[in-house]
Amino acid sequence: GLTACGQAPQPQEPEPEPAADTEPVENSSLSRLQARLAEKNAACGIAFLGNLNGYDSLKDLIADSPCSEVFPFLPDIPDGRIVTQEGSEVYCLVPRDPDAALTVREYLTDEAGEFSPGRILYAGDGQPVILVCNVSDVVPNLIAALTLPGGESLEIIPTLSLCDGTVVVPEGSGLYDFSSYPDAPKGGDDVDFLGSWSATASVDGTDVLCELDFRADGTMTYRVGDPNTEGTNVLEGTFYVLDSNSQYPAGSVLFELTPATDAAGSSLWGIYTLTVGKDTLTVAPVSGDPLLQGFESKELRFLPH
Repeated sequence: GLTACGQAPQPQEPEPEPAADTEPVENSSLSRLQARLAEKNAACGIAFLGNLNGYDSLKDLIADSPCSEVFPFLPDIPDGRIVTQEGSEVYCLVPRDPDAALTVREYLTDEAGEFSPGRILYAGDGQPVILVCNVSDVVPNLIAALTLPGGESLEIIPTLSLCDGTVVVPEGSGLYDFSSYPDAPKGGDDVDFLGSWSATASVDGTDVLCELDFRADGTMTYRVGDPNTEGTNVLEGTFYVLDSNSQYPAGSVLFELTPATDAAGSSLWGIYTLTVGKDTLTVAPVSGDPLLQGFESKELRFLPH
């Protein structure tokens, strides 16, 4: 710029740089997550932050969680929005809409294994909450109910999958998992039953052909039908080896299968033992659905296909 005659140039004031984001970091990360939920058409986000075992305090766990690096608002959730039930699993719920209504209750089970909501532990708006719960891997003890301003509602039962340790997010539930998992789920490249197997069984006097195909990425196909017709049902899904779960025999395998086409058919969920012999694969049910409805024998023996 020009200066007056005989005067030394005056240093110019540096122009302030425009702020890229005037929101505090923690609020900005929350807003971005809520925007992501809207993009995913999800009513609520859920994240597994870790297990309290090995930590001196809940705040230490949250601060150490990989999720807090991505979403810095997590360590600043106030104590009034922390719901503690017996157990050591720690989750965070983030409703899409701050004006939603969120209620958290006990989730009780009776001697028959039936679940029902118990007393209210928390009731508030759509702000993020921390949940501490679940003594057992298979018996959740908290249930949340979320209602959005438009009337959309959903129930949330925080729990982890037995197969890979990720949050259980049922299809069409309105939930979005924003967890930061330290390790990706592993496939089945180290199991001894990979490949294709087939068996023929008699169901109500009719021969039924069954085929199993296990792939190293943890996916599988199950075909079942009359060997003399083309009326074969095809199910696709995943398998997981439950080698770390003490409730079932070591090496038990979980099948999660749904119909591969839009045709009518039933999904299949079950836990089985898979025993590989010299030339056979024996599949025996432990829990859940049988491989064949109406098949009297508990075991089904397959041959390489």
